[in-house]
Amino acid sequence: MSTKTGKNDKLAALQSGLANRNGGTGGLQLAAAAAGSPQNRAAMVLGSPAQRLSQLSPAEQLAECARVIREAEDRREETLREARERATARFMDAAGPYLMWARDHWEGLQDLVDGLTFRQWAKKVLGYESSHTYLIMDSVEVRAGLGIAGTTDYKVQGIALNTGHVRALVPAMRSAGAEVAPAMWSQTLERDGKVTEGGLRKTWQTMASEASEESNKKAKAAEAAFERRRVNSVLDTAVKELDDIVDRLAVLVEAGVAPEDAPAAEKAVARIKAAGRWLSGKKVTVPEDTIIDAELVEN
Repeated sequence: MSTKTGKNDKLAALQSGLANRNGGTGGLQLAAAAAGSPQNRAAMVLGSPAQRLSQLSPAEQLAECARVIREAEDRREETLREARERATARFMDAAGPYLMWARDHWEGLQDLVDGLTFRQWAKKVLGYESSHTYLIMDSVEVRAGLGIAGTTDYKVQGIALNTGHVRALVPAMRSAGAEVAPAMWSQTLERDGKVTEGGLRKTWQTMASEASEESNKKAKAAEAAFERRRVNSVLDTAVKELDDIVDRLAVLVEAGVAPEDAPAAEKAVARIKAAGRWLSGKKVTVPEDTIIDAELVEN
């Protein structure tokens, strides 16, 4: 076991050293070959090992072969993954809107499929489970909200969009509008240094809480404004009625029929007028003495 481990370590060291010495796996040579004639390209591709290995010892040659093959395998997997992600993005953008249209118009389409529900139709005709059907629709909705719909982009700020992201964003978007998606993404990334389903849900909880507090403030302000208008309206009505009473009192005085307490009646009228003016000035209380005295002096 120790002998085998030692050989593997030596090969790994050789691979690392050769990679630094050769500056890569041969990708540059292959790229250069692509610019030549078919014959030249073939000769360069097939002759690459001889060119790269001829000056190496047998142990270095073996190490280099393993390194180049593994790196080519990694590059192939990355290329395939990238292609799958972009193909999925194109599929979501192409299929999602038509699923959404069928769902939204199903009432007029249902008789054409013997009364099947939308989910049953998707299962029977397309072979989609309900969860997959709605994931497709949700995904294109989120892609649109994040501004990447209509492209083959599958990353937002360098992070690949995944199913967990969709699950977290859709409820928020339907509650607050599509514009909340990029805000949630950016805030989560800034706070956590990454974007996960849990991180997005935490961000939405914070945003929803702040929005609720602001909404409560606005509701209280609106309620207070309405109450103020109602109070002022009542005061206006009272002042008109009291003005009428004052006129009637004046008639009684002229007729020689004095009220039981004329000064008290005048004081009451002045006080209610003062209250109306005071509230119109956005005050909430009516000082007993100064306001009434001022009104009496004014009158």
